[in-house]
Amino acid sequence: MVFLGDILGDRGMDGMEIISIIGDLAKQAETKDGQVDFLCGNHDAEFIYFLCDALNDDYVGRAADLFTSQHSGIWELTQFDPDPNSELIQIDPSSDEFKENEKELWSKLYKKIPEILINMRNIPEGRMFLEKICQTKVAIVHDDTLFCHTDPTTRMITDLASGGNIIQRVSEINKVFQENLRGILFHDKKPSSDFGELREIYLNTGNRKYFVEQESFGDLVENLLAKLAEYLYKNKKIKFISDKEKYFDENGF
Repeated sequence: MVFLGDILGDRGMDGMEIISIIGDLAKQAETKDGQVDFLCGNHDAEFIYFLCDALNDDYVGRAADLFTSQHSGIWELTQFDPDPNSELIQIDPSSDEFKENEKELWSKLYKKIPEILINMRNIPEGRMFLEKICQTKVAIVHDDTLFCHTDPTTRMITDLASGGNIIQRVSEINKVFQENLRGILFHDKKPSSDFGELREIYLNTGNRKYFVEQESFGDLVENLLAKLAEYLYKNKKIKFISDKEKYFDENGF
């Protein structure tokens, strides 16, 4: 079973509860030789990068309206505010009062993330939630099917096929993503450059060149077919007519 994301940091305030349920399902599946995966969507990414303090104050202020309308689920983090009397806990992100003061409120929450994260590490329910976030994947392959949050883009396909083994590349991507999450959320480590690149390639839906672009698609297919033909010829799986075979041999194929 694969959950394709947009559970955390979406427009609802029950993302954490759903993630907890998915985690329980995953444990049950393991006892029956099954598998449950949760993939990161663009809303989950915004939640995660907000929690990882991987944005900046200026961006949070400028994007306050976007956070309110599209990512209000991030406000769930206020339940881990160490101050029980905090105004952040008391205000409803769907209220008119919140909307009127959204820039100030989102900036306050972002500035309080270091305290919230420390509190999450120190209480069982917070630590358990962080562990579940660290199990999030970017993509997964089951049988011959690639699962990811959105339709594949040219950048995604090029990156996945870069080493000649898509399954191995998917595993590498998930390892980089999860190791960075664990390092940031539990040990205050700085994210690697790969962590930012993964967001740009796989999770940033606002800056994509879609796979259906005809010219990009044609170039990609031509390149993949050439690599496939080279591989098959090198491993004696196909033969060419004599003049083409001579050309291949003379040019080092």
